[in-house]
Amino acid sequence: MSPDRLKIAKTEFQNMMHLGQLRHLKSNYASPLHMVPKKGTLDWRPVHGYRALNSHVVQVLRNPDVQIANQ
Repeated sequence: MSPDRLKIAKTEFQNMMHLGQLRHLKSNYASPLHMVPKKGTLDWRPVHGYRALNSHVVQVLRNPDVQIANQ
């Protein structure tokens, strides 16, 4: 991520934490952050890529005996 986008992302996340919309936690299932321009503005929107997490969830849904912690 470019330094400009990283600065915007950090500011946005600090604001969201201040508002109580986010909280800090540690997890094996962290998702990558992408910054996407908002349509028609000069603002940016933080979005997450959940492909890796979704692949584990699909495996569990198809086979309930599989535990995510074992993946």
